[in-house]
Amino acid sequence: LSWGPKTPEVIIMSKEPVIAFGGTNVVAPATGFLQASAAAEAGLTELVLAHVGDDPGLFYLPFVRSDVVLFVNVDHPWANRGQVRIEELEGEKFVLREKTSITRQALEQAITKAGVNFGASIEINSREAVTDGVIRGFGIGAVSEIEFVPHERLKIVRTSNQEIYISFYVACLNSRRNRPLIKAFLEVAENIIEGRGKD
Repeated sequence: LSWGPKTPEVIIMSKEPVIAFGGTNVVAPATGFLQASAAAEAGLTELVLAHVGDDPGLFYLPFVRSDVVLFVNVDHPWANRGQVRIEELEGEKFVLREKTSITRQALEQAITKAGVNFGASIEINSREAVTDGVIRGFGIGAVSEIEFVPHERLKIVRTSNQEIYISFYVACLNSRRNRPLIKAFLEVAENIIEGRGKD
């Protein structure tokens, strides 16, 4: 694992469920954010990447914010538009993750605020299956932009008049945050955040 300007993508897009940092395990989102947070709480791993920063037993370091973007297959009428107004989602078919998906929750909060309703949609419990469903033309998908995997049959479409995003945190048990390796990892993460702010 190397550190540099692309570190958020390196961590988040990792295909491995666990990343080793000097002997300390870091659970990556491939395992699922809820499972990752539960693993930290149970002491099964030292650090996790999480979406929600509301557990008093965990220390959270805000790490990166990512836009939630839509994606469609290349035959969809929106494929070459690049952006749509959120009102245009009215009645559209979606391929969605399960209700516990943070990305789905962010999208649904945005459409509720806009008074928009989806059309008939499909619910699937894996990111890969959602991508496959969109490629096959079953509907529109939504994903955190830094988790989007480019494909020749897919195009990203943004919402032009509604900001939709999710935040990522590096998290660990409060009781362990001053352990040498965890402290070193958090310091590296803080340096990356500070460096990003200077760009």
